[in-house]
Amino acid sequence: MTGLVLSVLVAATPITLNEVRAEARNNLTAIQAELTWIESYENVANFRGALLPQLFVGYSAAFAWNTETRRTVLFSGNAITSNSPPNQINNYQVGANLTQTIVNVAQWFQLKQAGELERANKGLAQDQEDASELEAIRRFYVLFTAQGSLDVLEQTAKKSKQLWDRAEALYEAGKGIKGDALAAQVNYGTDQNNAIQQHIAVVQAQADLAAWLGRPETDELVAVQPKAFGQTPPPPPSYTEAAATAKQQRAILRAYAAQIDAAQSNITVQQANLFPRLNLTGQIFHNSNDFGTAFYQWGINTGATLSVNLNWQIFDGMSTFALSRQAEEQTRAAKATYSQSERDVDGQIRTTLNALADQVKALDVLTANRAAAAKNLEYFQERFNAGASNTLDVRDAQVKLLSAELNLLQTQANVENAQASLARAMGTLSNGAKP
Repeated sequence: MTGLVLSVLVAATPITLNEVRAEARNNLTAIQAELTWIESYENVANFRGALLPQLFVGYSAAFAWNTETRRTVLFSGNAITSNSPPNQINNYQVGANLTQTIVNVAQWFQLKQAGELERANKGLAQDQEDASELEAIRRFYVLFTAQGSLDVLEQTAKKSKQLWDRAEALYEAGKGIKGDALAAQVNYGTDQNNAIQQHIAVVQAQADLAAWLGRPETDELVAVQPKAFGQTPPPPPSYTEAAATAKQQRAILRAYAAQIDAAQSNITVQQANLFPRLNLTGQIFHNSNDFGTAFYQWGINTGATLSVNLNWQIFDGMSTFALSRQAEEQTRAAKATYSQSERDVDGQIRTTLNALADQVKALDVLTANRAAAAKNLEYFQERFNAGASNTLDVRDAQVKLLSAELNLLQTQANVENAQASLARAMGTLSNGAKP
């Protein structure tokens, strides 16, 4: 059984924690958030373009045909008739039109609002990258602990097989009882089944991690142990220090602050409907009856115009007032969202700091507990080999060691996850940049 389980892992693909973190920041949810940011970034250029000069050039060709015409006039009492032959009149015109906005408060603040929305979406995208990275770290350690648990269970099954063999040998030598040998055989079968069931958990953890990273879920990933895994982490910052760092570093707070600025700009955008607007328009054109001279000889048949247009809507049926009030309420909502986010971040810092402190305490306790359990098994194993104990005592010691090793492994992973969660709460997980 053990060889069969290991054969699956030998064909797997090793993956490190750094690789997982880098790939997670480019997974589907992170990419979707980044695309939203890119759209808002291009929207800034769109509003900026409306304030820049607008230049249009054009060319037109017009043709008119007249049939033969006859005209009769009276001159000194005599009717004089004249005929005009059929003719064709051509008119070619080349021109350019330049429009420049001089005063348009609404457009200026629309550009300002677009820039603030771009900053907000950028912050949301960075926060989503952090969230994706944290989830990938969690899934990495789920896989790592599942692998470690499988190894512990396989080692336990191996020791159970040795105990069974030893119990059989003692029974055949007349130094043991058949019940001990049978009990050892049952324990071995139980440990084999535990390892088989744990292998199912490993396969599921592999699929979950691969799916989050955008890899084929058929990839049999093997989590490589990080260098600092299992070591006691350095002391974390105080709550005051962590909260101050979060106010500077958390992308979500920057995003919601930018949303407040955008909402305030929107108030001016709506109020600007009743502000005067001033535009400058310049036009130059050249007419010709011949196609060949339409593009030169600008000294003749050429004209130019320059106009300044002032538009001022004095009353619009109170719609501007209603839109302004609506924008003010949106600003209040944005401020409320920011305040709630600040409280949420403070709560996350408090809970993650406490969780990290408790997990470090548990790590110290379980490290000592695992050492004691190992000595306990060694003691009863020696007594059993000497015929002074039975398989029940050894089995009890094996179970205690198994529980101690599994608990220690899980707590070591919990410490790593707690550190990552604290960094995420503070906004320092990757500082908003891809590793």
